[in-house]
Amino acid sequence: MMNHRDRTLPHRSFLIAGLVVTSGWMFTAPASAVNEDDLERLITERTCVGCDLADADLRRLDLRGVDLRDADLNNANFYLADISGADLSRANLTEAYFGRAVAQGTYFNLANLDDATLIEADFRDATLTNVMFGNAYIEDSLFMGADLQDADLREAILVDSNFIGSTLCTSEQDYGDFRYEENAPAISCSVGDDLIEEEVIER
Repeated sequence: MMNHRDRTLPHRSFLIAGLVVTSGWMFTAPASAVNEDDLERLITERTCVGCDLADADLRRLDLRGVDLRDADLNNANFYLADISGADLSRANLTEAYFGRAVAQGTYFNLANLDDATLIEADFRDATLTNVMFGNAYIEDSLFMGADLQDADLREAILVDSNFIGSTLCTSEQDYGDFRYEENAPAISCSVGDDLIEEEVIER
């Protein structure tokens, strides 16, 4: 299992003394400049709709209830951050890192989590409808009670994650890589009070 450290994301390129260096464990800042004005706005006002927060270092921050709808959070680092109850609908979270992040009850409707990394993340009761998880890596994470209706998990890699009680109605999983799933996703679709489908996927 990958070690959990205060670090930038693995397998990224960084600019050091004019040289591009690629490493899985570099501790330097990304070459791309973070929009400091938008970052300050997020921290002080706790709302930053449509902000440019690509490559932002959000490690260990208390971001509960913040409004980040439509924000660009590409390659953002949420290690040990708490974004419970926040609204990240339609946010660009490609390549974001959610190591040990807490996102209980967080709204991710229509967000893009392609190539994101979730390790020991807590997404219980989160709304993840229509979310794209293309090539996302998800390990030891909690999704109990989460709503993943119409989510695209076709190229996601899921390892030892708990989806019991989650809703994956009409989600795309045809080519998902589900490894060592002791708590496999439970697909349940309901219309009103009538359960129309319920299945536990066997691995």
